[in-house]
Amino acid sequence: MQHSDSEQILSRLGRIIRRRKLLMILSFVIIVGPIGIYNEITTPIYQASTTVVFDEVSAPVQSFEFDFSREIVTANRLEEFTSFSFAKDIADALDVETLQRFPYPEEAPEGFDPLGFVVTTVQESITAYSVRASNVVRINVQMQDPELCAAIANTAAQVFQERSYRIKHEGTSGVRRFIESQLEIFSGKLKGSEQALKNYKQAHGVVSFENEAQEVLRRATEAEVLYNQAATNRHSVEERLRSVETEITKQKAGLVPAITEVSNPWAQTLMTRLGDLQTRYMDLKVENYPPTHPKMVAIQDEIDRTKKDLKAEANKLVEARNVADPIGQIEKYFKDAAGMQIEIESLKAQESALKKVINEYDRVLGDLPDKELNLAQLERDRNVSQKIYTNLLEKLEETKITEAEKIPSIRILDEARVPEGPILPRKAFNLALGVLISLVVGLGAAWILDSLTGASPGSVRDLENLTGWSVLASVPRIEKLPRGQLKLENEVRSRAQIRRIKRHVFSQIEPYSGVAEAYRMLRTNLQFMGVGERYRTILVTSIAASEGKSTTLSNLAITLAKQGQKVLVLDSEVRRPVQHTAFDVRRGPGLSEVLLSDGQISGAGEDEGHDEWIIKDKKAKKPSSAIDRLREPNTKHLEELLQDSIKPVRIKNLSILPSGDAWNNPSITISNFAQRVKVILQHLKQKYDVILIDAPPIMLVHDAAIVSALVDCVLFVVNSARIDEESLLKAKQLLVNGNANVLGIVLNHFEPVGVYGSYYSYYRELDRTEAETAQA
Repeated sequence: MQHSDSEQILSRLGRIIRRRKLLMILSFVIIVGPIGIYNEITTPIYQASTTVVFDEVSAPVQSFEFDFSREIVTANRLEEFTSFSFAKDIADALDVETLQRFPYPEEAPEGFDPLGFVVTTVQESITAYSVRASNVVRINVQMQDPELCAAIANTAAQVFQERSYRIKHEGTSGVRRFIESQLEIFSGKLKGSEQALKNYKQAHGVVSFENEAQEVLRRATEAEVLYNQAATNRHSVEERLRSVETEITKQKAGLVPAITEVSNPWAQTLMTRLGDLQTRYMDLKVENYPPTHPKMVAIQDEIDRTKKDLKAEANKLVEARNVADPIGQIEKYFKDAAGMQIEIESLKAQESALKKVINEYDRVLGDLPDKELNLAQLERDRNVSQKIYTNLLEKLEETKITEAEKIPSIRILDEARVPEGPILPRKAFNLALGVLISLVVGLGAAWILDSLTGASPGSVRDLENLTGWSVLASVPRIEKLPRGQLKLENEVRSRAQIRRIKRHVFSQIEPYSGVAEAYRMLRTNLQFMGVGERYRTILVTSIAASEGKSTTLSNLAITLAKQGQKVLVLDSEVRRPVQHTAFDVRRGPGLSEVLLSDGQISGAGEDEGHDEWIIKDKKAKKPSSAIDRLREPNTKHLEELLQDSIKPVRIKNLSILPSGDAWNNPSITISNFAQRVKVILQHLKQKYDVILIDAPPIMLVHDAAIVSALVDCVLFVVNSARIDEESLLKAKQLLVNGNANVLGIVLNHFEPVGVYGSYYSYYRELDRTEAETAQA
């Protein structure tokens, strides 16, 4: 059932496309036409791309880059690429030749700023996006000038590299200056403490004290060293913070948020917790616990989590402050500053904790004798100054290395190249999309219109159920006419006539085609039903013109004649005859001359005019009625008329009685001569096995309905591409009212799909093979 349903859908689609070709062509022109015009008139846009990678280089001295999430860092970078300040740096870095390529307005308004125009143009042309799961960023530049695109893209990568390098080293220089100043201070302190210790020992002869006091002194010294380290680190971070604040002030003053401004209860709780954790950690460190000790590790993890939560609160504050102007670089500075403030608060907590420890050890040392106490203080001052001085020397060397190093944190992976072709408009894509849309719209409109104008039977079974007539054959559309010239004796004036002739005799010139096989199937089915024996006269009609009625008749006649039956084609289409052209014979004399005999017909009816078919009744004073007279025809005279009118064709066993010349009075039709037609048919049945009558369409002229009662049977031709239920039922009713014997339907212009297509292809090859075998 699914296969059958799909065949029905495809068949209906084929019918709709053929029936609504003009609608679909109009849809194509309306949709695809403007797209084609758009493709031609739109200014092409070119794109150049360069990629940069952000290397994670670990410097000996940490600058002001803190551990934000990858998403935040990436977002900051992308915002910076599209910021106004970045575009300005690019404009400043472009050379004069490149600046001259910008599309400046031909008539510049008063006060026009060329540099501002360049900066705005560059900012609007740059886009950036990160490559997924990597530190790679692609910079795209789109402009109308391909060379300008490449120049701006390459300059953007270089400018960003220089900006990052400059910002990084500005903070490191400030740290170096601070360490140098501290070294001078502690160098003097160290010398002074050493001299004071030496003098005291010489003067009082005290060189040591008890072990317990020695341990207390060691711890107090360690705590003071740690205290001074925390203070030094805090001052270093504060120095870096000032560098960041200076950069922010240059671009946007007064927007630096402070972590101390985070006033929500959760932030205050986190600050208190951070202080407590730092106190506990320093207590254990002074007691000589190693950093790998489980207690130390647990407290450090808790400190890290607390810092992370505080950073999150700081970021919320940054976003709230910067929402009105989200320039990427300024936002990065804000978040860096917030991170530094968290670090400062953490170091302050360390200092506070260590100060408590130092005070406690000072109290214990205060209980020593005066000489030992003084010696302990001098030893302590000397040790503290020595350790701090040593640490500062190490830090100074590390800072100098960091400041002097040229290791870039940003590398340019691919430089931009001059694009070979534009990216916009996408002509091929636009046209393909337009064709697709036009197809969908056209087919949808055709389907809807077809459904509104009349429902068509979707299959052979539906057609049979609707009419009650059997479908005797389904004749495929003639997709391609054979090439070559026809051997014609009579004049043919147009190519349309040539094509019409080829269609009418298609079974003769293409005997191995699926169409010819369909007509042979029709012949076989008709013979099974008694055509040629019980049924000798067959009327062929249709609903309206262009259904393929005359083509079906001529090809059926050829097929019957080839089987040896003596066939006559009778063309009763006196208004639009085609059979004489199809079989290459003269139009007259023909049926009209036979009906008129040698009398002249007026519009009154068939009783008027001279009729030499009638044997005069000598005893009667007046001739009997027309009907009575036609019962005794003058056989000899009728034979002579038919002999002059019936013409043989170049196909064996096939003859034609053409329509004859047109009548002067257009109101006269075949139906006016119904009884004469009946007499003619009775006479012809004695000489021919099958008489095929080409009748006018039944819905246009009433001839077919009248003559259908005079013949043995009727063959009804339906164009499968335009079946209308209502018209089909009306035609059936006309034939029923005329007591016509309808043998069945020929479904013309049928679209063979699925099994039908395979069937016709199979028989075409089979017939060709048999013919070649016979010739061999």
